[in-house]
Amino acid sequence: MNYYDIVTEDSCDLNALSRYVIRGSAAEGIAMIAFQEKDLGDIREKFAPENLAQFYREDRALCRLTESGMEEFGRASRPLKVWYRREHRRFARKRKLKLRLKSCTQTEIRPQKIPAVRYKAYEYIDRENGMIFPYRFRRAPGGKKQPLVVYFHGASAMGEDNILQYLEYLPMAHYLHGQNCNILLPQCPYGLNRNDEFPRMVRYIDAVDALIRRLAEREPVDLDRVYLIGTSLGGSMVWEMAYRHPQLIAAGLAVMGIFMDYALYQNAVELEQNSSSRLPHFSRMRDVPLWIAHAADDTNVSIAGDDGCVEQLQRLGAAVRYSRYDRYGHRMHTRFYRKEPWVDWLFRQSLNR
Repeated sequence: MNYYDIVTEDSCDLNALSRYVIRGSAAEGIAMIAFQEKDLGDIREKFAPENLAQFYREDRALCRLTESGMEEFGRASRPLKVWYRREHRRFARKRKLKLRLKSCTQTEIRPQKIPAVRYKAYEYIDRENGMIFPYRFRRAPGGKKQPLVVYFHGASAMGEDNILQYLEYLPMAHYLHGQNCNILLPQCPYGLNRNDEFPRMVRYIDAVDALIRRLAEREPVDLDRVYLIGTSLGGSMVWEMAYRHPQLIAAGLAVMGIFMDYALYQNAVELEQNSSSRLPHFSRMRDVPLWIAHAADDTNVSIAGDDGCVEQLQRLGAAVRYSRYDRYGHRMHTRFYRKEPWVDWLFRQSLNR
């Protein structure tokens, strides 16, 4: 049986794997390798343990390398060539980002000429966190400081066009009509919804926190009333913001998301890999008012994560509210936003509570 993997310069020495390379090269920084079971000893030596997670077998089985050899744990959802093309594009974007960051001398906000009435377009360059991403901002009318609503979009709006996240948000504008508030619409870079990109997701969350504080220095933003709303991937971002920057958040609404720290803990429990040390410190966000919403029949994002997290927070006496639907799947958010009094709840919260 032949086994395949896609490796990059970030994870291993491509020159040391040159005998196995069938596409790409060390010069490109990314390559597809092919090997057989007789090569497993050599492969194990050339990979760090954390990079031995997944291999693609010629019959489209997904395998992991264990002490006894290759162990099958799933089936690939796409052909090998498609997998390589997607990974190549993703790597090219990351390399381009690194080159851009090298050329930037400071953290700054740059205006963009992409019209959308009151939602002005910008690019945020964060040298400290190593992130560049676009965002849109609508300033609250009047000169007084007003709340800031941050909307985190779903996975289909990831990118760098500074349009998709705005289009996804537009239906939400109807519900916020009449609320005098600032609106921030950050656009998440491609690929941050993957488990292996978790460190970059954390840096993105830290960069959004830094952006909010920077905006408060130049716009009429009341830092005592920062409200987060997120759908699907965006719901995950709300969880991460509440966990990593609880002192900033007046309230968070996480719809159909998953708290990645807890998901990684659940995965560690399943694999019996030091799970006790990976359980998140839920006490960090015990005092953040959170409204969690999910559907039990959601096949895109499992409700198991939200069930577990809400239970952990309730044990701590946290101010968590849970809307647990039996049906509606991954379209539940349309019903939730239309039927539930989330706007009134959100704008009643404040850090001065």
